[in-house]
Amino acid sequence: NKHIGTHAEMDALKKISYKIKKFKIKKKIVLDLYVIKYNSLGEITNSQPCYNCAKELYNNKKVKISKLFFSNSNGTITKVNFDEWFLNTEHHISRGWLNCSKHH
Repeated sequence: NKHIGTHAEMDALKKISYKIKKFKIKKKIVLDLYVIKYNSLGEITNSQPCYNCAKELYNNKKVKISKLFFSNSNGTITKVNFDEWFLNTEHHISRGWLNCSKHH
């Protein structure tokens, strides 16, 4: 879909999945994920993962996210237990996915 770019967390998952395959790692890897976003002025903005990224991370068979760190629009960093956050947060739908759903 031309409206959906690669989000940072999906890019990280793709890269770690490549390493898992390359080194033939069999057991699930547990990681902490840091996602920090800056605007064009260099200010920290909200980087909380969108619903589609969160769902992909939560359902991944090879990688388990333990802690999630994300930036907020007020310039702070939030640390959460990923599973609790995923199950108890109302997630936003990114603009690209919203545009996609409008066309289908």
